[in-house]
Amino acid sequence: MTRAQAALILGTSPTPTTDEVRAAYRAGVLKHHPDRGGDPAAFRSVAEAAAILLGEAEADGEPPPPGPRKTREQWMRDLDRVAAAVLESPHVTDILSAFCAPGTVSQIKAGASAYVLVSQGVSALLGKK
Repeated sequence: MTRAQAALILGTSPTPTTDEVRAAYRAGVLKHHPDRGGDPAAFRSVAEAAAILLGEAEADGEPPPPGPRKTREQWMRDLDRVAAAVLESPHVTDILSAFCAPGTVSQIKAGASAYVLVSQGVSALLGKK
């Protein structure tokens, strides 16, 4: 199924917004749901069409729309944010303290890179420099 066919099945414009696709999907599944006496094949077509238009499935002969890619720095910032949130747990702090150099937890809480400090701690444990 192409994107144009998917839009036709859902009754949307050829380039619908996410909200338009979701609204058309809701209407289509309510109309064609097998539990409500609808046609199972039409129900599956509506679901497939919505997945294609939302970029969750690949259309025939068309690559899926590209999504934004994160840079290494963005991944490291995300890791640091998660690490700071996780460090609020005393159990995680105890485990991390056992594997990393003294003061690592306080350095991460102070804003140092969790990725770098934990990598250094694991490398030291494994005897690598």
